[in-house]
Amino acid sequence: MPLPAASLLPHMLGLAGLLLLASPASALAQQFTTEVVVVNTKKNYDFSRRPQGGDPNAKPAISKFLVRSDVQFRYARTVVQSHVENPASRAQVVTFSVVIPDTAFVSNFSMIIDNKEFVAEVKKKDEAQETFDNAVEAGRGAGLVRQNLRDANLIVVSTNVEAGSKVRFSLTYEELLSRKLGRYEHIIHVNPGQIVDDFIVDVFINESLPIENVVVPRLKTDPNSLTSEESNPLATILREEQPNNVNIQFVANRTVQEKMNADGVNGQFIVQYDVGTHNENGDIQLLDGYFVHFFSPDNTTSTKLPVHVVFVLDISGSMEGAKLDQTKDAMVTILDDMTGQDYFNIITFNSCVDTWKSRAEEVNPGIAYRGTKALRDEALRYTLQLGAEGLTDINDALKTALDLIKNAQQAAQFPDTVHPTV
Repeated sequence: MPLPAASLLPHMLGLAGLLLLASPASALAQQFTTEVVVVNTKKNYDFSRRPQGGDPNAKPAISKFLVRSDVQFRYARTVVQSHVENPASRAQVVTFSVVIPDTAFVSNFSMIIDNKEFVAEVKKKDEAQETFDNAVEAGRGAGLVRQNLRDANLIVVSTNVEAGSKVRFSLTYEELLSRKLGRYEHIIHVNPGQIVDDFIVDVFINESLPIENVVVPRLKTDPNSLTSEESNPLATILREEQPNNVNIQFVANRTVQEKMNADGVNGQFIVQYDVGTHNENGDIQLLDGYFVHFFSPDNTTSTKLPVHVVFVLDISGSMEGAKLDQTKDAMVTILDDMTGQDYFNIITFNSCVDTWKSRAEEVNPGIAYRGTKALRDEALRYTLQLGAEGLTDINDALKTALDLIKNAQQAAQFPDTVHPTV
């Protein structure tokens, strides 16, 4: 069975690291872990293919970066392909990085060399590295796939590309989409690492129910920013005759890529959509011997209740490093989910207790801020620059938070339906 990228793979990394040895596509075993080697099994390297007089230091060039994602019944299967050519007069090791969602798992990785496909096999970590090193030393094509321990959803492919050769890498991952704030969200990380001739992202959605409210926000280039409320001008939404099918295309030529970034496109391509109302018993989908039972309240009961949230953030010295980073990541997610109907305050504490004050909008002391995008953006910038130092005065911090809620309620700033949370 395929292995989850966010759970099983990091656990196995120290035990069985991944190794992919070349094998025909028909012999693919659906087992994939964290470190893999794919080797071109040609016994001898054909030195006659070496470019005559070529620059030995010429950098490998990516000619195509293609992504196709097929979403069927809220289950997404995404294939990322990169076409690479080595123009140098010697073999070179190149890298191909793919970021996959936290809930996704890798189901296939392969290389196509000289029109022959080589697919990954799982082997022990040390054996994978040894196989890769031997292949590189012999001048043969090889690929080593690693999964970063600290960033479990980053897949890095290191590949030995022979002089004058072209290689196509293909990585497939799968995930079940979840519904958040009334929409299913499909995120595709795109980063070829350089400007390419052909850059295409194709998303095909096929649902059992009519597809509604399709939204494609602007490319999210900073993971620590809120999702844009503006539409992506480079995305085209194509609706077919059947209301259950939608095709979204994202195409960027070289000129557009150069304007985005000197190193080409780098960001999150996001597709959001919902499906039509279904009966109270939910929606059951069957596929490949598995089933999923979807439950979704109707519009009369699924309206998000407004909230007043007081964030109490510990920035004492004990929070330095990963703890504070995780806090900031959580704030990105929570602030992104808030709407203009919500209210919030931010309190930080170490040896002292401080209450965040907006520079853009004045409010009376002790009154909450409305969750407009401008204020949430400002609050997020403030949160991301926080550092850790000092002692831990959590008692005064919580007392301050409760006072803020009491003052806001006494001022009747928002209706009784707004629920306070610390």
